[in-house]
Amino acid sequence: MYWVSGPLRNQTVGPAATAQEAVAMVVQRLPACCGPAFLGTPEELAAHEATVKRHRTDGGGKTGQTAAGR
Repeated sequence: MYWVSGPLRNQTVGPAATAQEAVAMVVQRLPACCGPAFLGTPEELAAHEATVKRHRTDGGGKTGQTAAGR
């Protein structure tokens, strides 16, 4: 048995019989503007976000080129 809470810890969604059901309950409640998940450490996430922010401010995402292609 799994218990799904959130988005705040004091909010309850309900029980789920399987892990798949629990994940489905969470996914159904994600906001439409929710971006992709990131698999990594907090340090790796910070480095990734810095890279993405840098590409957005220097126009890197507009040409379709990757950082390696420049």
